[in-house]
Amino acid sequence: MPARQHSEDDFLTVKDCYTLLRIGRRLMYRMLKDGRGPKHRRIGRRYRIRYKNFIDWASKPAQKGN
Repeated sequence: MPARQHSEDDFLTVKDCYTLLRIGRRLMYRMLKDGRGPKHRRIGRRYRIRYKNFIDWASKPAQKGN
């Protein structure tokens, strides 16, 4: 099955994000909570990430920690 094409205005779930990045669920939630993740919205108890914000964030070079 081919990968789904997203438009800039689509919203991703946290699962979509950590699956695309091939990282763990906990790490993704931690980055969102700590402000190190992509720009997002909380809708109730759920995080939603606009596809454009995810791509912009994911294509930035990684920053070294303290």
